[in-house]
Amino acid sequence: MQMMNSNQSPYQWVKNREGYTVLLRTKHPRLAIEVQDEADEKKLADALRKAAEFVLKGSNIKQQS
Repeated sequence: MQMMNSNQSPYQWVKNREGYTVLLRTKHPRLAIEVQDEADEKKLADALRKAAEFVLKGSNIKQQS
């Protein structure tokens, strides 16, 4: 993955091998969210808020092995 910024934030934008933009969180819990469609910042932020609500409402997260 190609890094797109180098600040000290726990979040980074990178490009994966397929060319998609990926939002990485490098602190625990680490996350990688692949953005597959073009979207402005407001639409992306709205989608992330809705995903957070989904997690908070008890989405029965199961660990994959």
